[in-house]
Amino acid sequence: MIDDWIIFVYNQADSPVAAVFLTGDDGYFEIYGAESADGVFREDVFRELLAASLNECKRLGAEYMTYFCGEEEKHILAKLGFKCIGQYVLYIKVL
Repeated sequence: MIDDWIIFVYNQADSPVAAVFLTGDDGYFEIYGAESADGVFREDVFRELLAASLNECKRLGAEYMTYFCGEEEKHILAKLGFKCIGQYVLYIKVL
């Protein structure tokens, strides 16, 4: 359900540029993704969206937040206090 999601959208000149979407409760939230409107990663925009997400989760009483991130996001997460707890590999098979 969309009611269970928190979505932050970054706008420039009244147009959406990027978004972060997360869900959770009971002290645990997870970012399920970050997307940009044009497919281009913008570090400053991602940092602002992530900071807004962290602040909202703190306000909601969260104790933990997780995020399975990409290479370009890792150093930003580290700067904001996230700790890497594992390296995961994802496989796909076209059916």
